[in-house]
Amino acid sequence: MQGWFKTAGGLFRRKQGESGPDFEIRCDCGRNLTSPRTVSLQTILCPDCRVSHFVLPASVYPRPKSARPKARENAPRPGRLPEGERGQQHQPEGVSAGSQDPVRSTTRNRPRAAALAAEPPASEPPVAQVPSVQIDFDRLRRKLFSPVRMVLAGIGAVIALTAWWIVEQHGRALAERTIVTAAHDAELSLREHDLGEAARQYRALRQALDRLGRRDLAARRLRQAADEVTAAADLSRSSLFDLLHEAAAMAASTARGSWAATFRSSYRDEWIVVDAQVRRVSAAGSKPHYEIDFPLVDGSQRARLVGNLAAFDRLPAADGTPQRVIFAAQLEACDPDPGAEDSWNIVLRPATGFLWSTAAHLELLGLAADDETQRLLVNQTAWLGNSP
Repeated sequence: MQGWFKTAGGLFRRKQGESGPDFEIRCDCGRNLTSPRTVSLQTILCPDCRVSHFVLPASVYPRPKSARPKARENAPRPGRLPEGERGQQHQPEGVSAGSQDPVRSTTRNRPRAAALAAEPPASEPPVAQVPSVQIDFDRLRRKLFSPVRMVLAGIGAVIALTAWWIVEQHGRALAERTIVTAAHDAELSLREHDLGEAARQYRALRQALDRLGRRDLAARRLRQAADEVTAAADLSRSSLFDLLHEAAAMAASTARGSWAATFRSSYRDEWIVVDAQVRRVSAAGSKPHYEIDFPLVDGSQRARLVGNLAAFDRLPAADGTPQRVIFAAQLEACDPDPGAEDSWNIVLRPATGFLWSTAAHLELLGLAADDETQRLLVNQTAWLGNSP
């Protein structure tokens, strides 16, 4: 590098009149113009056509050196003789190539014989070596958790959370509006004695309350009203006595096996409202069990209500003492009692049972609410925790 700077400096210090390599220009008239190239630009005239030509000055940089020729691949290595001369390097004079010393020949060929003996037989193929794979976990971690990817992941998380928050707030605002409008529309439907529309509005109201997670007194009262209106709208079209009569008739006929299908299509999931005596039966070390005193008789056929409803847990603790209760629940099954002949068990669905508390909703069913019934409904409202 130092010599190059020295040479370049000498070129830059070249005198003005010093000439460089010759140039050759072919004029349009066909004449070749040749002259030494100077260190400054010049203009020459063609002697024939008198046309001027512009000539660049000589380059101030040295010419590059030509690349070294590549060594031939078959050139002999330094210190190694060609193949034809290897056998004659240490041969003593007067000894031909075919008459070598047997001791030397055996000694010289001993490594080759040992190598041949170590080789596996030709019939056994060589075992393939499986290359071991080395995983650079540190490099992989840096690649996966690069700063750019971490920033992009954070931005994506913020966008997702923002979108979720917007949707959540919109849903809560819609639920707040639904509570107001659905309660108003349900009251109008009840005044017009349209139980189906009132039940639909109360179901929408209940979903809005669940969406907001409200458990305050007003929300509990609205849920109670929704349960009572829904039960009144989906009340069973047949009484329990008609159900028992149909079950006994089908059991006595040849169509006994079709009673289960008839119950599923005509009675199951329908609501019933019952005014009966309920008695708590407690067993040591077990959950409370309840008996409903509501006998059903149709000729020789008898039936009893079976319903260990969770709503009965709100009754005052009075083991063995019957209490009058007005409640509602959905029908679950109606099967013959295996322990008694001509007896049936009408099973109520435990998760759907609830205590009745509103006299106005009871009158929608055609049941009169006298003074004693109204006092009972007030007590049941207190048991539910819906009293003001």
